[in-house]
Amino acid sequence: MKPEVSRNWDLGLDYDRTYREILARLEEYRGKRTATGRRSLAYTAVLLIQLRNGSRVSEAAEAALKWAETRLREVEVRVRKQRRHPETRLMIIPKQLSEQDRLDVLTQRHWLEGDLSRIEHFARRVFGWNTHSLRYAKISQLGTLGYPAQVIARITHHKRMEFILRYTSQKTADDILKKIE
Repeated sequence: MKPEVSRNWDLGLDYDRTYREILARLEEYRGKRTATGRRSLAYTAVLLIQLRNGSRVSEAAEAALKWAETRLREVEVRVRKQRRHPETRLMIIPKQLSEQDRLDVLTQRHWLEGDLSRIEHFARRVFGWNTHSLRYAKISQLGTLGYPAQVIARITHHKRMEFILRYTSQKTADDILKKIE
């Protein structure tokens, strides 16, 4: 299902609808035991982790691999774009990912390391959106739920809180405008 709004990297994805769409694809790939099916499952698992955590795709891929190796559902990954003072962030592995999914992710390790453009191409081809849109779907969801911009910035590890303020206030303003007669 293609999103209704297009704003370059932010496609205006609805968090809940996108979550359900990813889960449906995950279920589809679980039935495919081929190498391509397992790779598609691993990529889809990364996208689910990215959406759930509002992370960058590289952080989600690292979290998927750490989960696959350790079975831990809470893992720490390196925050990207933190050059001067490297930080880590907590990533939660969605409960919808099964033990078999973990094993399949582990077998696809070489596809999740290094060049992540494959995951980005997969997301565009299969779902019709770019991976960074998942990050902003989470930000929108948290804003809609009423979380303060400071908390959203800490969850998503945005360096500049003014971006979160501008983004969430614009989304709220757009939603109000749509509802006004």
